[in-house]
Amino acid sequence: MTPEQLSVICDSLDKACSMAPDFGERFYRRLSSDYPETKIIFNAISMEAQHTRFISMLGIILARMKEDRPVTLLLHDLGKQHDMRGVKDEHFEDFGVTLMTVLDDLLGNEFDRYMHDAWVAVYGEITKIMKSAMGKTHKSLVG
Repeated sequence: MTPEQLSVICDSLDKACSMAPDFGERFYRRLSSDYPETKIIFNAISMEAQHTRFISMLGIILARMKEDRPVTLLLHDLGKQHDMRGVKDEHFEDFGVTLMTVLDDLLGNEFDRYMHDAWVAVYGEITKIMKSAMGKTHKSLVG
């Protein structure tokens, strides 16, 4: 992940959110439409709060990465939270496809191959760290 890619990603998220203040809602509406099996993950939480949390956390993670600040502990904690909610490894692909689709819908021609590839790279880094923490939650509770 290069500094230029992180800059493009942060700028594109800012632009998408300014174009669509309901970005989080659009994301989850699309996710539940395209992947209805993911709805069960969110049964016990307020979706309005989740919409805001998603965009806020994504912004925090990207800002830290752009500033070359540590994100590993934050992402491990986030991975453990996702694990406790029943998120499975395969759900990350669904989330990623949905994120790219919503960004493409909002940004249109600006969401070119370079921007897409940058998002894929950063999303891959984020989810790799989160996934590494998953499964450890249950083990630590048992052992």
